[in-house]
Amino acid sequence: ILVYPNPVVNKKVNVALPPQLAGKYIFDLISINGGVQPLGTAMVSATQTTQVIQLPKTLAPGIYRLRIITPDSTSVVKTINVL
Repeated sequence: ILVYPNPVVNKKVNVALPPQLAGKYIFDLISINGGVQPLGTAMVSATQTTQVIQLPKTLAPGIYRLRIITPDSTSVVKTINVL
């Protein structure tokens, strides 16, 4: 799973997903102090390879962790820098 652009601009994150793993993805944002903010879910088809995630407009600049839970319950965590 690839997250771009990083640093994040305009509070939008693109997530490149593995095309063979269709189903429900869950997205959470984890702050530096450990607070978790749900960003929502997405049903992804086998042919969809990119999901765009809109971060909260009021999100302060800083370093965060984007947690992605895949349809097979694997948790992937990516560090992102929000400008």
